[in-house]
Amino acid sequence: GGEMRGWKPRELTDEQKAELTTYLEDKFPDTLADLNTLKEEDPDKGKRGEMMLFFAYTMTQKYPDDLQDDAFGNLLRRYEIGELTKQYHAAEDDDTKDALATEMVELLGESFDVEQKLKTYHLDEMETKLEEMRKKVEERGEKKDEIVDEMLKDILEGKRPIHGEGHGAMMREHKAMGPRHD
Repeated sequence: GGEMRGWKPRELTDEQKAELTTYLEDKFPDTLADLNTLKEEDPDKGKRGEMMLFFAYTMTQKYPDDLQDDAFGNLLRRYEIGELTKQYHAAEDDDTKDALATEMVELLGESFDVEQKLKTYHLDEMETKLEEMRKKVEERGEKKDEIVDEMLKDILEGKRPIHGEGHGAMMREHKAMGPRHD
């Protein structure tokens, strides 16, 4: 097919398969049933489906527990929207197209709601990091005299290049000095 020459999909380990199966059994049993049916009907597609589901599962583990299932479900929902879109384009009568479009509107609305939750989570994370950075800059500002004295000492001892020697000189000097332990 469209696979790159010499590239073979990596196999999931038995441990990864068990982890995915446990998750799906607990949270998305219908998806597990669909996967098992696919594996029986077409083992190659089943293997690819299992790998895609495991990838989606690992991608959503970065979220807090209360958002992981929403994020995973949203990935499933987006796949379903893609399948419905194919059906829509293949449909020949307006009633079928209308029914598919209605179903897609519902799924798109649910997907939008989840994406809003995820975006809010990311914004909250960014705000927290920004507050931490502001605090560090403020603390650094309070230590100006100490930092300037240390910089002068380093310059006079040859540990820090004099301003104007350029970034390249600084990097060469940094590499030559090795790791700092002060």
